[in-house]
Amino acid sequence: MFALIVHGLSNRVFEETIRLLNYLCRFTDVTCTAVGTSCIKPLHDLGLQNRISFFNHDTMSDAISSLSEQCEAIICYNESKSWESSNRFRSIIKTRITSVRCPVLYIDNHNASYLTDYHHAIFEEILEQVAIKLVDTPLRGDYLVREVHGALVGENIWINGNVVGTVVKPNPIIWKDEDNKIKYDGIKPKEHGLFHVGDFNPIDAKIRTGYSSNQNTRPRCSISNKKPMASLIDHDAEKGVRYSLHVQYAVSIGDDTTKNASSLLYRFSVPIIGITDGDEDGICLEDIRFPGSIVFKVIPGHDDIVGSEISHELFKGATTIENPPSINEMADLIQNLIGDRLVSRYVEPFHSDEQIDSNS
Repeated sequence: MFALIVHGLSNRVFEETIRLLNYLCRFTDVTCTAVGTSCIKPLHDLGLQNRISFFNHDTMSDAISSLSEQCEAIICYNESKSWESSNRFRSIIKTRITSVRCPVLYIDNHNASYLTDYHHAIFEEILEQVAIKLVDTPLRGDYLVREVHGALVGENIWINGNVVGTVVKPNPIIWKDEDNKIKYDGIKPKEHGLFHVGDFNPIDAKIRTGYSSNQNTRPRCSISNKKPMASLIDHDAEKGVRYSLHVQYAVSIGDDTTKNASSLLYRFSVPIIGITDGDEDGICLEDIRFPGSIVFKVIPGHDDIVGSEISHELFKGATTIENPPSINEMADLIQNLIGDRLVSRYVEPFHSDEQIDSNS
C-alpha cells in the first residue's frame, strides 16, 4: 500500500492531488490524508471528504512517521509560497523523520526530492506522469535560528495558530537567546498575540505567514452529525475547530479567531457565538457565519477579559460542555456577563445564496 499526504490551502493543490491519487490507484492500494486544519476548506468545497481523510495527523512529519509502519512508500504533496520556503519546510520534516525506513518522495513548487535514503522504482514514473523534476538542494544545518522563508513585508505572521506580529522585512528570523527568551528580527511583534502563544521552541513551532484561503462565492455547507455539546475556542481557531466539527455551537474569543473559526465551521453547519472588540488583524479573508450565529462586540481590550469570564463561569475551565443551553440561551447568559461593556449584538440571517447539503 502507498500513502499520499497533502498539505495546502488552495483548491488547486487538492485537484492535483486527486489526479495523482487516481494515477497511483492503477498500481496499488493508496491511503490519502490531508494535514493542517485549514485543509478542510478545499476538501469540503471540492467534495473530497470521502477520498481524502483529515485530522488523523497534526503535521506532515507526524503522518509520515505513522504511515511508514504500514506503507510500502509515501508521497508528500505540499504547497509553499516559494522555493525557499519549500526547501526550509522540507528541511524541518527531514530532521523529524530520521527513524523512518521507508521511501518518501516530497513534491513542492513543481520540484521533487527524497526525504529518506530509500527510493522506490515507481517514483520516476510518477514524476514523469506529473511533469515534475527531481532536484537535490543541500539542507541547512543550523537549526538554532528559525528563518521564515517566503515571508513578505506586510504579512501577518502566525505561531501555533496565533497572530504574533507583522513582517517588516523579508525572511525574518526567530530565536532564543542565552536566557531562553524569544527574540525576533524582521517582525513587528503583537504583544497580545505573543501572550497567547506563551513559551515555544522556534524550531518545532508551526509558523506561517499570510492569510487563510478565500472563496469568491459562498461555499456549500453540510449538515453534520451533531452531538449534545458546545465548545469554547480561545484564540486558536485551527486547534479549536478540531474538537468543534460536531457540536451544537462554538463560542469563540477574539476577532480573528471568531472570523476564522466561523469560516471553517460554516462548512459543517456549526454556528458560533463570537466575542470581539474590533482589533482584527485580517488573517481570514472569508467573512461568513452559519445562520443563527451571534457576534458580540465589546469595548476595546475586553474580549479576553470576557472570554476568561465565559471560560470560568459557563465552561468551568473546560473546552467543551455537554447538554448545553440553546445557542440563544447561551448568548443571553454571555450578554449578562458582558453587562455595560457591550457595544453591539449581531445575529447572522439566512442568505439567499446559502447552499446547505442535507445529505452529507
